[in-house]
Amino acid sequence: MQSNSGTAQGYKIRSLKKQLGELEKTNEQYQITISNLKSINFLETKAEGLNMVQVQARGVDYLAFPSTTVVAAK
Repeated sequence: MQSNSGTAQGYKIRSLKKQLGELEKTNEQYQITISNLKSINFLETKAEGLNMVQVQARGVDYLAFPSTTVVAAK
């Protein structure tokens, strides 16, 4: 009786290990896909497909705030 139980458990463990290996392989493929989708080349191609244009930053003006000194008292 114990032999059959041990064999069944061994089969279950092998089956789960195989399933884990398959899931790890699938996860790796998803990670590669995510990396490709985040790449700048993919984004540029996608933007061109949507008829978007790149804006050239010229004459950027920054706001200047007067310097102030702050003192805190307890």
